[in-house]
Amino acid sequence: MDGIKKISQSGLDRSRRVVLRAIGEKEEEVKNEGRERVKPKEGLRSGGRVDGLNKFSLEALKKAEEEKIAYRREAQKKQEEEIQKKLREAEKAEEEKLRQAKIENARREEEARIAQGEKRRKEERLQTQARQEAERKEEKKKTALIKKEEEERARQEDAEWRKREEKRSRQKEFIRKLKTKGGYIFSTVRAGIIFSSKKFLPTVLIIFAVYGVVYFGLCVSLLIFKVNNENLKKLGKYFPPVPALLSADWVVDYYVYVDATTERKLSADEAKDYFMEKEALSELYGRYNLPTLFLGEEALKQGAEKLILADNKVNQTGLARIKKIRELVSGNNFLEFGAKYADNHGTAKISELALELPGGLKEARSPVITGKDGYYILESNQAVWEEDSKVNYIFVKAVTLTDYVLEKKNNSKVWALVRN
Repeated sequence: MDGIKKISQSGLDRSRRVVLRAIGEKEEEVKNEGRERVKPKEGLRSGGRVDGLNKFSLEALKKAEEEKIAYRREAQKKQEEEIQKKLREAEKAEEEKLRQAKIENARREEEARIAQGEKRRKEERLQTQARQEAERKEEKKKTALIKKEEEERARQEDAEWRKREEKRSRQKEFIRKLKTKGGYIFSTVRAGIIFSSKKFLPTVLIIFAVYGVVYFGLCVSLLIFKVNNENLKKLGKYFPPVPALLSADWVVDYYVYVDATTERKLSADEAKDYFMEKEALSELYGRYNLPTLFLGEEALKQGAEKLILADNKVNQTGLARIKKIRELVSGNNFLEFGAKYADNHGTAKISELALELPGGLKEARSPVITGKDGYYILESNQAVWEEDSKVNYIFVKAVTLTDYVLEKKNNSKVWALVRN
């Protein structure tokens, strides 16, 4: 028909099998599907051929191929949707994992914060307990010191009372004996006076007059004319010392004065200052019971310098001030409190202050420490007290040995009898 070669049924079957193999279908399924779906139209007989092809077989193949493609597209679409669903589920799972991780981190941070707060509160409690314990120890030490001072004062008062009682007893005994033997003594003395007034008294008066005249001449020779020789020195042994310097409390012998001025090459004013200082120091050495016979002048001065700082009579004001400051500085800013109530304050190394630290010092604030010229309270921010450590300090000045001697000089009235 129209020059087209008619295809035989066997050739058509082979072509269909090729197409079916290409699209992945079986021959029987296509045949059945074609038989079910393709119905011959009226006027045409079943299995009619056009140009050598079976018309209904080609349409069935075309329709099957289109359905196959639609099926594949639908399957691909479902697969893509499944993949998208799995991706969304994976994203949700990852987001959930991140959210759980954030919740876990927040929980751990909260636990760490709570633990840190608990640790800080524990440290604060320990510090508070340590401070309270230190304050209790300090209060206990202060109470013990006050008790000791009261006991010492009571002991001194008791000793003074006993001395007064003994003195009063001796006076009563003397009065009793005097009353007992008064008549005898009075009569004896009266008889002696009557006898002396006639013969012995004039002789005694003459002797005393001569003695006084000779002593006066000796004083004039030494003090005014400065006649200093061996004969006068030998003669002076039989008379009271000739005073070169005279005060209300002490007298300097002429020969002691001359030896000191000659040996030390002192002028009159320098000699006066020298003996005033010497007498003031001698008074302190006696008060502190220092062995003047066994120690040299420098050793005695060093001992007196330390003892005078602890002398509650000389340094009563300074000791009372530093103790009061030590009591009240707790709970206050250290340096601000020192600026208000102390003589000096600041920051320095312990070695620069030249202080000897007490042993076993562990508290942040030291007890009262005695220096060379006053009293210190130290505050350290370090756990260990060392010589090179920088500390805050409060200082109260004390009356030193030099201050004491200078005050004695200013308050003493000394008359120089020797001529310059």
